[in-house]
This record gives sequence, C-alpha cells and structure tokens, in this order.
Amino acid sequence: LELAASEQALARDVKAAFYSLLLAQQRLTFAKYVDSLAVSLRDTAAIRVRNGFLPKSEFTFLDIDAASSHNIVNKAEAELTESSTQLLWLMGGLHHSTPETVGEVTYQPLGISEDSVVALAIIFRPELKENSSRQAATIAELGLATRERIPNLRVSAFYSRERSVF
Repeated sequence: LELAASEQALARDVKAAFYSLLLAQQRLTFAKYVDSLAVSLRDTAAIRVRNGFLPKSEFTFLDIDAASSHNIVNKAEAELTESSTQLLWLMGGLHHSTPETVGEVTYQPLGISEDSVVALAIIFRPELKENSSRQAATIAELGLATRERIPNLRVSAFYSRERSVF
C-alpha cells in the first residue's frame, strides 16, 4: 500500500511539474511577444521624438515600459529553468539535459499589425489623456474668467415716431 501511495504521489508530482513547465514555456513565449511590442513602441517613439512629433517625456515612459518588459522576460526564463530542473529531478534526468514539452498555447496573438498597436498605445497613454483633459479644463476656466471680466454687450435700439395733427 505504501508503494502504491508513493507511486501515485510521484505520478501526481510529475504531472504537476510537467504542467508548470508547459505554463512556464507559454509565459516565456507571451513575455517575449510583449517585449517585442514594447521595444517596437520605444523605437517608434524615439523616431517621433527626433522628428519633433512627440515630447521627450513620452519616450522616457516607453523606455521604462521596455525595461520592465525585459525584466518580465528574465523572470519568465528563470521560472522556466526552475520548473525544468524540478521536472528533471523528479524524472531522474541529468541537470544539463533539457526536457521538451508539447502542448497547446492558450493565448492568441493580436489580429492587428504591430504598427496599429503602437499607434493605439501612443494615443491612449494615460499621461496624454490626463494632459488633454487638463488642457480642456484650463480652456474652460479661461472662458469663465473672460466672461466675468468682459461683460456681454447688449445693443438696444429705440425709435420713436411723432405724429403731428394739423
């Protein structure tokens, strides 16, 4: 009974390690895809900054995003190495060998081009939206201040008609 229980526990652990390795591979694939988009965004912003179409601060934010995505790729690679080591240990493999997993990828790449993703990401940046809403509020405040200082002039016309009786 103890042998059967330990076999079941080993089979359960091997399955769990296999699925964690499969998930780690899929996360790494997805992280590399996101990283390529972040690098593409940063490169496009660098060109737009050089040509004067985008402020330098926007490039700085995108550069930080690209560095963050590189960090996520590194974490995904570390997770892949850890799960592969655990599976090899459970299966009694050598440390320098690499197990291969076969499974379906659960995410689908975006159905639009990378240029469209770059354009949409630049348009919908929270900093730019905040800046445009702040600009609209400033324009409205200026309009109110102008109305208080300069009253609306009303032009009135009066006419009178005299009738004389002879």
